[in-house]
Amino acid sequence: MKIVDIVIGLSMGGVLSCIHFGGLWLVLKRMPTSERPAFLFWTTTMIRYGITLYGMYLALTMGGIVLVGACAGLYLARLMVVPRLADRLETNGGSSLLRAAKE
Repeated sequence: MKIVDIVIGLSMGGVLSCIHFGGLWLVLKRMPTSERPAFLFWTTTMIRYGITLYGMYLALTMGGIVLVGACAGLYLARLMVVPRLADRLETNGGSSLLRAAKE
């Protein structure tokens, strides 16, 4: 049963990471054309962190092993998602902020 819990946690963390960092990519892509970029950034930041924290809370209610798996899944997906999104943003106009996150 513990293997299933770890797989569930890894899956939850991967999905949360894609939502969190994919949402960040979309916001950074829209910021140059936004009338109120600071409002856009801070509003979506609160929403993204709210979703991520709620997902981690759900993992915690499912057990400690699931939470550890979710944390590992979040981190592993971040290692794969962020560099790819940084490359996409650089080819579409670029941002020095994501170059630092890529390294």
